[in-house]
Amino acid sequence: MKFMTDSQGRPLLDYTVHNKCWLSAGYPEGHIISFSMPSPHDPKGFIMNWGLYAKAPPDLEPITSMKVVRSLSPESLAYFRSITKDAMPPFFDQMTQIKEDHISFHPIFDDSPSTFIHPSKRLLLMGDAGAVLRPHTASGSMKAIQDAMALRELLLSGNDDANDASELSWDDVCDAYNEARCAEARQLVTLGQRLGEFLVTNVPPWDKMSPSDYEEWSKIMMSGQSSSSYLWNKDTTKEQWEEYWRTLM
Repeated sequence: MKFMTDSQGRPLLDYTVHNKCWLSAGYPEGHIISFSMPSPHDPKGFIMNWGLYAKAPPDLEPITSMKVVRSLSPESLAYFRSITKDAMPPFFDQMTQIKEDHISFHPIFDDSPSTFIHPSKRLLLMGDAGAVLRPHTASGSMKAIQDAMALRELLLSGNDDANDASELSWDDVCDAYNEARCAEARQLVTLGQRLGEFLVTNVPPWDKMSPSDYEEWSKIMMSGQSSSSYLWNKDTTKEQWEEYWRTLM
């Protein structure tokens, strides 16, 4: 079995791993991403990691827990295989043909609590403890850093001496931190939900889009407009779309 090649005839899998880049593809109910990452077995090597964003397999509905499902049923595996085989370019189908015990299902949830502060004001939430965001936002580590920086700035607010935090009481710090970080968390949750709508639950007809269509769609997605605002060029052929992607390789 040969892997799909880029415009220079290089196997895409090798090209992606050795150039430490990523590839993505859409299908009628979501998309898949793949990227190289350091190998846990070879300090100088890289492996391919991938994630398929899709609606939950029918046999796992309804989703009531955030617990990762590490052993998929035959029904779930068949659902997964039908997507990679029937709706994906050959490269992605070949890439995902790995051992079944290496495939797991990660439910995606949104959650932003009404407060980041415990009533006793002896506990503050930061990072993922403060808000559960969809992976689409790519904000996990950065949000935790920003929460910590916001708290530090409040503790040092109005002081020339970085060791003196007497200008604001602890209660004042907690209230200001809660107001600022709760608002930021709500915005990120909303962003994640919008990205999920555009990329999973209400995707465009990828095979009908031209490069200008894709650019317009991306701008609408990030601007906060509804996915129903997007209009695509229905006359764009599948061959034209594939040729565009080849020019990016």
